[in-house]
Amino acid sequence: MNPVKTVQNKLRNSENLLKLEIVTTQYKGNPKECFFALVSNKSCPYEQAIFLFRPRKIFSLSGGLELLIVLPLTKEIQIIQKSDGFLFRWLTYDTTLWNITTNNKKLINTLIKHIEEVSRYQREPFHALSNSHKWMWYYESAIPIQVRSIEYNTENNSTQKISNVLLPEHYGKDMMNAYIKDQLKIRETEYTEIRDIKMIIGTWNTAGKGPSEDLFLWFCCQNDVYLEPEQSPDMIVICLQEMCELSPKNIVGDDVRMRNWMSHICNQINDSFPGNQYTIVGDEHLMGLLTMIFVKFSMRDYINEIKTSCVKLGFKGYVGNKGAICMRFDLFESSVCIINCHLAAHKNQAKLRNEQIKTISKEGKFVLSSKEFRNVYEHDFIFWAGDLNYRLNNLSTDSIINKINAKHFSELLEYDQLNIEKRENDILAEFHEGKIDFMPSFKYRIGTTNQFNTSNKRDPAWCDRILWRGEAFLMRYGICNYIIQSDHKPVFSSFMVPAKHTDPLLFEQVKSEVYKTVDDMHHESMPKLKISENFVEITGVRYKTLLTKVLTLENVGANILKFEVKHNRDLGLHKSWLAVEPEEGTLISRQIKELKLNVYFGKNQARKLNKNPEYTNCIFVLGVKGGSDFFIEIQCKINGSCFGASIQNLIKIPQPIASLSEKLSTFADKSTAAMEIPKELARMVDFLKSKGYREKGIFQEAGDTEIKKDIRWALDTGDPFREDADIFSMSNILLEFLDCLEQPLLLPDLVSEACQIFQTNSFPAARNYLVNNLDQISMKNFLYIIDFLKNYIDNSLYNGLTAVFLAKLFTEPITHFMEMENAGEYNPSVKILPTQRNQLLSMFLYS
Repeated sequence: MNPVKTVQNKLRNSENLLKLEIVTTQYKGNPKECFFALVSNKSCPYEQAIFLFRPRKIFSLSGGLELLIVLPLTKEIQIIQKSDGFLFRWLTYDTTLWNITTNNKKLINTLIKHIEEVSRYQREPFHALSNSHKWMWYYESAIPIQVRSIEYNTENNSTQKISNVLLPEHYGKDMMNAYIKDQLKIRETEYTEIRDIKMIIGTWNTAGKGPSEDLFLWFCCQNDVYLEPEQSPDMIVICLQEMCELSPKNIVGDDVRMRNWMSHICNQINDSFPGNQYTIVGDEHLMGLLTMIFVKFSMRDYINEIKTSCVKLGFKGYVGNKGAICMRFDLFESSVCIINCHLAAHKNQAKLRNEQIKTISKEGKFVLSSKEFRNVYEHDFIFWAGDLNYRLNNLSTDSIINKINAKHFSELLEYDQLNIEKRENDILAEFHEGKIDFMPSFKYRIGTTNQFNTSNKRDPAWCDRILWRGEAFLMRYGICNYIIQSDHKPVFSSFMVPAKHTDPLLFEQVKSEVYKTVDDMHHESMPKLKISENFVEITGVRYKTLLTKVLTLENVGANILKFEVKHNRDLGLHKSWLAVEPEEGTLISRQIKELKLNVYFGKNQARKLNKNPEYTNCIFVLGVKGGSDFFIEIQCKINGSCFGASIQNLIKIPQPIASLSEKLSTFADKSTAAMEIPKELARMVDFLKSKGYREKGIFQEAGDTEIKKDIRWALDTGDPFREDADIFSMSNILLEFLDCLEQPLLLPDLVSEACQIFQTNSFPAARNYLVNNLDQISMKNFLYIIDFLKNYIDNSLYNGLTAVFLAKLFTEPITHFMEMENAGEYNPSVKILPTQRNQLLSMFLYS
């Protein structure tokens, strides 16, 4: 067994197998050995992709390989290292997540490094129509929908290009070609002309009948909505299904019927557009299917590389009564693929139709003149037309007919199987379809324009559809009711297709200029950064209110510049109240980027501020790779707050704390005032008392974020509480106030000793211990809260609160036991369980 040769045989000659690793991954709930391959395109070696193969038989390759997933190595891939390997996924979509077990650390580093490098030249979020990795769509069936559709890529950082300057370390290497390709894409308008090609595509199931009607209205895209004919299209694509009768006796088609249809259509097309001469440049038939491509005679030289691929779907792929004709061609320098299909009939066969679409996508392949294989998805424009046979779910025949008569098409389309499968099962999910504001194309009484035939239990439905992928513009979409020889109505569409036409001389000129620019850039590599401010003063900072100051960084050098925030916490420069965003980044030449200084004072920061007035000053270091470090000084002007202060200081400050002209602790040391209860605590308790004690949910519901923010500010400023302040928000702030105190009301060591006394002696003895050992201020405030909470217990019949519940809720805010223990500030000699602490507090509530 040669794994390398086996995997290489699964690839095309235009692809290189760069790395192959035998790994273990979870597959359908079980660990499986798989081949993890890193594959590149030979013509663009920097375009790499992950391929994950699974041998179909354990310890044997005789069963072949199953391709599980293909992902391009672009910025969207996330590589997450773990001790025994790594995880990879597309953005944050867990449906694309694979858990890889391997000891090869070099493989992980290779992936991460390549993603970092190639993302610098990634101009747009990756999706089906991206300029890179077009070769990868040959393996479309293994590419997740999240990769194919731009709608799944909502990452802001993926839509912003990092650099349009070549990194010096990439000069002369494969990655330089990624930059050059990107630059050529930028300058594409200098050597490329967009030719707007009007293309009409029609599809019709002729119900086994031969030609007998004038098809002018169909070719000219006319009906009761589009009254004027389309004028002089550049191309016309005709897709027929059931052009001959299909039966067990007829499994090879009808050449005579095919020639009749071709002759009829050729004559009718030239008659429909007088003054224009059309020639057929491509045709193919598969039993009842017929595809014909017409172009204006003046355009025939611009249509090249016309190739066909037929996919049989009838009788397990051996018969063409159901199937697809795939035709591709180059339109100037753009590639186009037309798929004409006839899928399984009947309402209950939606799942089979889904599988047939997947089969067409996988087996529809072309061999170009260069001997290179091409998949249907490897094209700039893809048009999928035909009798897809999707029906309407869960509606009675009468209901369908009534809604059709009322023209409630949008209501009916909610039950349309194709729309459902696109949405729920990713079938043709990245394809577009025009608005359907016309009657269903099936099932009509033959010989009538708008009478449906439901005698054989087949309901009307939009069986015949035209979808597209690519940047084509749809101008018309509808049916021709006045063609009456079939139980299907012909469906037409008119597109404007922006085909690219490249001037080879101009292209070489631009390419030469790009290479010269690369050479010039190679001589300038020193990064140069300009920062808007080195000293920053931030005023109006409040407790638990995020404040952001924005600096601007400008790369005034000629090359890409990398910067990062250096954390010098050992030197005491960086403070926890400051978060710099982003902490690292890249700037292209002359690019300006915002550097956000996010200031936030929470519980821990507020406590430190009360101990150290200099805590509001800090210096952070912004480092530039290959350049100098920048020291940026920040000075915060923060409004005083009761949160994070101590009870001992708060009782000495009668005025609003936000109005203090000096630090809270400094003012308290000078103050001769002395209240028993801090005014802030008293205001909260008085507010809750005024609302009564019977309300359910208090101390349990979270309250409103904005109301809680305003309550904090009112406590600090002395302003009245807002009129809509509620007990849920206020009770949350009360718990937060206690939890934020600089020192807890009950110190953990006293609580631990009291718990032991309670367990070995009695509650009165434990209570006496606390009373005798706790300072008078803390004890008064503690008992003040206990007396307040007892009111809720007295009304427990209404509010559902119990002493046990309140004790469990208030023990930690009152004692800070777990917080101090986790921080290493308290190491008990005897382990006291949380339930013991809760039980002690509940006894205070009972007594």
